[in-house]
Amino acid sequence: MTRLARLPLAVGLCLVPALASAARSPDPAVAASELQLGARDEAGGAFSRALGHYRACIEAAPSSRLARNARARVTWIEARSEGGFEPLARLAHVRRDPGPLGDPSALAQLTTETESMPAGLVRSELRLRIAEGWLKLGHRAQAAAELQRVVSDPSSGGGDRTWAERDLVESLLAAGRLDAARDEVAAHPFDPKSAADVAGLLRRRRLERLTAGGLLALVALGGGAGFLSRRRRRPGGLRPLRSWPA
Repeated sequence: MTRLARLPLAVGLCLVPALASAARSPDPAVAASELQLGARDEAGGAFSRALGHYRACIEAAPSSRLARNARARVTWIEARSEGGFEPLARLAHVRRDPGPLGDPSALAQLTTETESMPAGLVRSELRLRIAEGWLKLGHRAQAAAELQRVVSDPSSGGGDRTWAERDLVESLLAAGRLDAARDEVAAHPFDPKSAADVAGLLRRRRLERLTAGGLLALVALGGGAGFLSRRRRRPGGLRPLRSWPA
C-alpha cells in the first residue's frame, strides 16, 4: 500500500478519539432537561422512568452539580425499590395526601396494608407516619405499638429508628413510666439523647429517695429525742439513772 493510499486510514484513526471525546463532552442543557423530567416522574410516582432520566442526566454531564443531584436521587430511590416500587408509591401518596392519617378507620387500614409490605426503609417510614397519626388521635397504645415495630425491625432506617426510639421514650416518661423507659433505652440504644435523659431522671430519683430516707431518719430520731424530753419533764416521768434502785 502506497503512502497516499494509507493516508485516509490514518486520518480516520486520528478522528476516532476526537469523535469519542466530542460524544462525551458535557451537555448541561440536556442534563438539566433530564433532571427536570426525572423529578417530574418521581413526583408522579413513576420511579422506574425517573431513574432512567436521572441516569441520562449523569451521562450528559458527569461532573456537574446537576449530575450530583441526580446521583443522590438515584441512590435514594434504589434504596427504596422493594416490592417493585409499590410500597414507595403508597408512601408518596400518603405524603401528598395525609388526610387518611387523621381518620381512625383509614389509619387502621393503612396499618394493615403496611404490615403486608416487604421489609425495608419504606415500611419503617410509613410506620412512623402511622404512629404520628395515632398519637394525634389520642390512641397512645396504637402509636407505641407502631414505634416498637420500627425500633425492633433491623430493616428500618437508622434515622427512623432513632426518631421512633425518642418518641417512644418521651411517651413513656410522659406517662410516668421511668422504669419502662430505662428498659427501653437499654434494649434499643439508638438515641444518645434519650439515654441521657433517662439516666438523668434515674439519678434524680435515687437522690430524692436518699434525701427522703435521710429526712425520715432525722424525723424519727428527732421524735424519739422529743419523747424522752417530754417524759423527763412530766411528773412521774423518767427518773435520772442515779436515782433508780439497783
